[in-house]
Amino acid sequence: MRRSGVLVTRPSPRRSLRWFRRFRYTFLPVLALGGVLERFSDASYDGGALAQFLLAALALEILERALVTRFGPSAAVLPLQVALTLGQLAGGAWLLRAADHPGLDMLVQFVVPCALTLSPPMAWMSALLLIGVHNGLVLFGPRVGPVELDVFGMVAARQLQQLLVFDASVVALTLTVIRVRDLLNDREARLHAALEDHARDERFVSLGILSAGIAHELGTPLSSIDLLASEALADPESTREALTTLRGQVQRCREILDRLRGGTAWTVSNEVEAFGPCLRRWVADWQSAGLDRGQLRLEVAAGLELLAVAGDPDTWRGIVWSLLDNAARAGFPIVVRADAAGDVLLEIDDGGQGPTAQVIAQAGEAFHSRWGDGGREGRGLALFVATSFARRWGGDLRLSRRPGGGGRVAVRLATIPREAS
Repeated sequence: MRRSGVLVTRPSPRRSLRWFRRFRYTFLPVLALGGVLERFSDASYDGGALAQFLLAALALEILERALVTRFGPSAAVLPLQVALTLGQLAGGAWLLRAADHPGLDMLVQFVVPCALTLSPPMAWMSALLLIGVHNGLVLFGPRVGPVELDVFGMVAARQLQQLLVFDASVVALTLTVIRVRDLLNDREARLHAALEDHARDERFVSLGILSAGIAHELGTPLSSIDLLASEALADPESTREALTTLRGQVQRCREILDRLRGGTAWTVSNEVEAFGPCLRRWVADWQSAGLDRGQLRLEVAAGLELLAVAGDPDTWRGIVWSLLDNAARAGFPIVVRADAAGDVLLEIDDGGQGPTAQVIAQAGEAFHSRWGDGGREGRGLALFVATSFARRWGGDLRLSRRPGGGGRVAVRLATIPREAS
């Protein structure tokens, strides 16, 4: 519901019923205790009517719970809850002869659950009913002592003051609770809108990063295709070799697009069953599909032949390719090293100048690239995607500068333990 452009929320009918029930469940034991004390203080007091009232109230409670259980809570039941609660309060005060008891003013608490759970018109109607019940009990209800009258036979000024104070308290408390509830509703609505805006912004950011990541993955093979086509046109004798490489690059583009749209090339497995053979195949595919015209050395420890690591194989393959693209961009020779010491450690060394301290500090952040040389400027998405995916599956990534020169990307891949057979 909206009022003055602000979303207004109210407690559910089930929660509202709990409020009124707890109010009555607190009142009825106090009422029974009051009857016992009244009997001890006044031997002439007949507690039979109070006992009958308590039994009737208990029967109504059981009936009300059965009806709500049978038909379910609804907003239409709330006025009946108000009538039932107010009736119990009035009946108990009447039977306890509480018209002149200071505790009768405690009935003002009844406006709190009403103002919290009912609509403002219903809350004000309940407040007016409470004022009528209270004033009627004070003026006409049974009491322990005699009614004080003034010289004109009217109710004494003290009783009038009691009525005015109670009525003003009911109005002020109802107004305050409704106002506080509206303020909380307004803050909740603003918070909800802010969370929705934040979630929408996050979706747009994720979409932008995804788009930039796909563009980053497609950029290398497309650049290779353009360069190969230019070389083939310039040297027709090398056309066959160029076409073979072109076909590999086109296949790489197709696999990237299939992974983007969730096609058949997307592996649904959450583990790489044999990391060693998979790594060899990924490096070989990169060499055959790319422009690997430098020196590349692959070193795979024997323990990786049957070792499984967590993560989707196709995604890991794309990450390895992107890291190899970065290494080739930095400079040959490239050394790919994989070893198992607890988790799998994959290191890719390049023969470039090595990253700067600032690049190392920002490694893994989106849109922070080590390439700052004009036309070769990058987006920093290869390390960002690799770091995010590795951490998602319990691993990590670290960029460093090798002592002998060049850069090193170290990726830790979480292994999957196997039960001993």
